[in-house]
Amino acid sequence: MSEIVGKENRKQVVFETGEFSTKELEAVLNTLPVDITFVDREDRVRYFSQSKER
Repeated sequence: MSEIVGKENRKQVVFETGEFSTKELEAVLNTLPVDITFVDREDRVRYFSQSKER
């Protein structure tokens, strides 16, 4: 996975099977019926989803 700046200076997250704008990816993650939290190796919360269930 990598992040690039695409057309119109929009950031894209690129996977082997496709790509999302950062706004599209955030919308997908917030739509999933699960809570997602990412904690880094320094025990800091780096991301959490904002689903309806939260």
